[in-house]
Amino acid sequence: MDLNREIGERIIRLRKRQNLSRRALAKQLGISHAHLGMIERGERGLTIEKCILLSSTCSVSIDYIVTGDSYPPRPTDKHLPSNTTTFGWIEIAEFILSEAKASL
Repeated sequence: MDLNREIGERIIRLRKRQNLSRRALAKQLGISHAHLGMIERGERGLTIEKCILLSSTCSVSIDYIVTGDSYPPRPTDKHLPSNTTTFGWIEIAEFILSEAKASL
Protein backbone atom coordinates (compact mmCIF):
# COMPACT_ATOMS: atom_id res chain seq x y z
CA MET A 1 0.00 0.00 0.00
CA ASP A 2 1.33 3.46 -0.80
CA LEU A 3 1.94 6.15 1.80
CA ASN A 4 -0.87 8.48 0.69
CA ARG A 5 -3.40 5.69 1.06
CA GLU A 6 -2.08 4.73 4.50
CA ILE A 7 -2.26 8.35 5.64
CA GLY A 8 -5.77 8.60 4.22
CA GLU A 9 -6.90 5.56 6.19
CA ARG A 10 -5.46 7.04 9.39
CA ILE A 11 -7.30 10.30 8.70
CA ILE A 12 -10.56 8.39 8.32
CA ARG A 13 -9.95 6.67 11.67
CA LEU A 14 -9.09 9.97 13.34
CA ARG A 15 -12.14 11.67 11.88
CA LYS A 16 -14.44 8.90 13.05
CA ARG A 17 -12.81 8.80 16.48
CA GLN A 18 -13.54 12.53 16.78
CA ASN A 19 -17.13 11.92 15.57
CA LEU A 20 -16.60 14.38 12.75
CA SER A 21 -18.21 14.24 9.36
CA ARG A 22 -15.97 14.65 6.33
CA ARG A 23 -17.57 18.05 5.78
CA ALA A 24 -16.87 19.17 9.38
CA LEU A 25 -13.21 18.11 9.33
CA ALA A 26 -12.71 19.63 5.89
CA LYS A 27 -14.06 22.92 7.17
CA GLN A 28 -11.62 22.85 10.11
CA LEU A 29 -8.76 22.16 7.69
CA GLY A 30 -9.88 24.89 5.26
CA ILE A 31 -10.43 22.54 2.32
CA SER A 32 -13.48 21.20 0.53
CA HIS A 33 -15.07 17.92 1.62
CA ALA A 34 -14.36 16.59 -1.88
CA HIS A 35 -10.65 17.37 -1.48
CA LEU A 36 -10.63 15.68 1.92
CA GLY A 37 -12.29 12.65 0.32
CA MET A 38 -9.47 12.47 -2.23
CA ILE A 39 -6.90 12.67 0.57
CA GLU A 40 -8.68 9.94 2.52
CA ARG A 41 -8.71 7.68 -0.55
CA GLY A 42 -5.01 8.33 -1.18
CA GLU A 43 -5.66 10.14 -4.46
CA ARG A 44 -4.09 13.36 -3.16
CA GLY A 45 -1.32 14.02 -0.70
CA LEU A 46 -1.57 15.96 2.53
CA THR A 47 0.41 19.21 2.65
CA ILE A 48 2.63 19.81 5.67
CA GLU A 49 0.44 22.76 6.64
CA LYS A 50 -2.70 20.59 6.62
CA CYS A 51 -0.84 17.80 8.43
CA ILE A 52 0.09 20.24 11.21
CA LEU A 53 -3.48 21.51 11.42
CA LEU A 54 -4.87 17.96 11.46
CA SER A 55 -2.42 17.05 14.21
CA SER A 56 -3.65 19.96 16.30
CA THR A 57 -7.33 19.36 15.50
CA CYS A 58 -7.22 15.65 16.39
CA SER A 59 -4.64 15.94 19.22
CA VAL A 60 -2.23 13.43 17.69
CA SER A 61 1.39 13.70 16.68
CA ILE A 62 2.43 14.35 13.12
CA ASP A 63 4.41 11.12 13.45
CA TYR A 64 1.17 9.23 13.95
CA ILE A 65 -0.44 10.78 10.87
CA VAL A 66 2.57 10.03 8.67
CA THR A 67 3.84 6.71 10.06
CA GLY A 68 1.08 5.33 12.23
CA ASP A 69 3.41 5.14 15.22
CA SER A 70 1.67 6.05 18.44
CA TYR A 71 3.51 8.44 20.65
CA PRO A 72 2.21 9.98 23.86
CA PRO A 73 -0.06 12.94 23.22
CA ARG A 74 1.72 16.23 23.19
CA PRO A 75 1.65 18.15 26.46
CA THR A 76 -0.96 20.81 27.02
CA ASP A 77 -0.52 23.96 29.02
CA LYS A 78 -2.46 22.47 31.93
CA HIS A 79 0.35 19.90 32.39
CA LEU A 80 3.03 22.57 32.68
CA PRO A 81 3.91 24.90 35.55
CA SER A 82 2.22 28.28 35.27
CA ASN A 83 5.55 30.08 34.84
CA THR A 84 6.53 27.98 31.79
CA THR A 85 6.48 29.54 28.35
CA THR A 86 5.67 27.06 25.61
CA PHE A 87 5.33 27.05 21.88
CA GLY A 88 2.67 25.00 20.19
CA TRP A 89 3.45 22.48 17.49
CA ILE A 90 2.07 24.81 14.86
CA GLU A 91 4.40 27.63 15.88
CA ILE A 92 7.39 25.27 15.89
CA ALA A 93 6.51 23.87 12.46
CA GLU A 94 5.91 27.35 11.05
CA PHE A 95 9.33 28.40 12.34
CA ILE A 96 11.00 25.37 10.77
CA LEU A 97 9.23 26.00 7.46
CA SER A 98 10.22 29.68 7.47
CA GLU A 99 13.85 28.77 8.19
CA ALA A 100 13.84 26.17 5.40
CA LYS A 101 12.35 28.66 2.93
CA ALA A 102 14.89 31.31 3.96
CA SER A 103 17.78 28.94 3.23
CA LEU A 104 16.62 28.28 -0.34
